[in-house]
Amino acid sequence: MKANDEAELHGKLKNDGMLLIDSKEVQKGKTIHKKLKYDRVSDFARNLGKLLGAGVTLVRALRIISEDESIAESERKIYADILRQVRSGMTLSDAMEEQGGVFPALFVNMIRSAETGGNMDQTASNMAEYYSKEYRLQQKIKSSTTYPKILGVLIVIAVKGLNLVATGQIGRGHAVAASLYNPTIQQGQDYKRNRWTVGFDYKSPQFKLHGEYLEGYDADAVSRGAYVTGSVPLGTPKLEFVGGYDFFNFNTDLGMDQHKAVAGLQYWFFGKCRVQAQYVYKSAYIAGNQFVHGANHALMCQLQVRFN
Repeated sequence: MKANDEAELHGKLKNDGMLLIDSKEVQKGKTIHKKLKYDRVSDFARNLGKLLGAGVTLVRALRIISEDESIAESERKIYADILRQVRSGMTLSDAMEEQGGVFPALFVNMIRSAETGGNMDQTASNMAEYYSKEYRLQQKIKSSTTYPKILGVLIVIAVKGLNLVATGQIGRGHAVAASLYNPTIQQGQDYKRNRWTVGFDYKSPQFKLHGEYLEGYDADAVSRGAYVTGSVPLGTPKLEFVGGYDFFNFNTDLGMDQHKAVAGLQYWFFGKCRVQAQYVYKSAYIAGNQFVHGANHALMCQLQVRFN
């Protein structure tokens, strides 16, 4: 039986109508196993749920899982270690926790709850489904992310307060859905995805200014644009006038250009926390699944809170 100290152990044994004969303090060592990926967590939970649901005892279920030669040896060692600890009297949740982060904390806590609720087989099956979905989501996000083969960044400090930055990226993209801006790219298609930018950032007590030129290539489509934003203190650093202008053509072949202008006030009320009120003008907008050229006006208020 596991307890944080001898007094707690006395109490646990007394509640079960037993007396303490001897106890031994166990020092926790460093983690010796790597964290399991979600697909492996799902398989373990699924096998455990099926075996327990079929009436197999926990010890026998763990022995069957730990002797499965279809899984990696490193993984079998984890299950063998859990089996050894459960045989010595430790609960399954404690044995999983003793592996030092191998299993997600949510999984461990759900098993701990099931140990008192008596529905461990169903809980394990539910966890198997949950982590199977989490793994598929991870893979989907991973496959839809651009993997740049070449990424370069150049930062030049020209004068005090002024930074010049240039970036370049050559890579591939994967379309998880059809794009309004590039109808030639189909869902599930891999395509060329290159980017490069040149920009500047200037800060002084009188004003702040930031601007950038961007150009991108997605398959055969070309997009390009530029923007500049700035702020000026109005008598106090807490109150500022903010404004900006940007132009971007999402697809030069289709003429999907948009001009955008922003002007307003912002007030810093605590650290990096601020409230903003701005007027926004756009020369084009999205309506349904259509890119529409036409004036669009809006008033925007927002509260931004930063916790670190």
